[in-house]
Amino acid sequence: MTKKSLKPVQFLIVIIFIFAVIFLIIQKSPSIFQTQKQTARGTFYDHTCGKETKIFPNIEAAFSQPKEVCYLVLERKDFIEFPKEIYEFPGLKHLLFSSNSNPLTLPDDIDRLTLIEELRLVNNGISLLPDTIGNLKKLKRLDLTANKLTRIPSSIGKLTSLEFLNLSSNQLSSIPSELGNLVSLKELYLENNNLTTLPDQIRDLKGPISLYLEGNNFSKAEQQRIKSLLPSASICFSACSYGE
Repeated sequence: MTKKSLKPVQFLIVIIFIFAVIFLIIQKSPSIFQTQKQTARGTFYDHTCGKETKIFPNIEAAFSQPKEVCYLVLERKDFIEFPKEIYEFPGLKHLLFSSNSNPLTLPDDIDRLTLIEELRLVNNGISLLPDTIGNLKKLKRLDLTANKLTRIPSSIGKLTSLEFLNLSSNQLSSIPSELGNLVSLKELYLENNNLTTLPDQIRDLKGPISLYLEGNNFSKAEQQRIKSLLPSASICFSACSYGE
């Protein structure tokens, strides 16, 4: 009995099938075929970086071009402490560090990030801010949503370049009067905390400001008081629509 050989058309179909399987495996499990050297995830233009900006998705990728790191994204990682390697990037201006699997403690020397303009530290189990947070003189955006903060240090009032502050979904029962020193602030989010009052000093916030206060325990009288302190502000106590 002779062994049948594949016809050319059949052979071609088999080859195509094999390559299709290999392609699907690569798509599903790219890490198997990647080398250890990692590079930036993508690029975009950001005027604060002054050039075409590379998005670095992890510290390993950033170390391949440390002087190029302006925008670092660390999401859903498993650091057991705030990574000191971040200080090795002299041009870092944007740090998006969110949803770490372990609760984080911010170090006292966080003010070594002298050029930082944006800190997004969302959902990291942070329970305390160091007083040195107030030394980040160039900080414009600070997002601490969904942490476990029970107090905010008075030093936050030294962040006179801050334009955006999000303290929503924490455990705050008060905010410091020094918040009124944030003369550049345009957006303040204090939603879903345990607030019943705001300090008189919020009247010192300059210019038009959007204030989001949904999910707190303000009485009707306190709501009227806050409105009288900030007559030109856009204030939302319930069913907030963002960007308005």
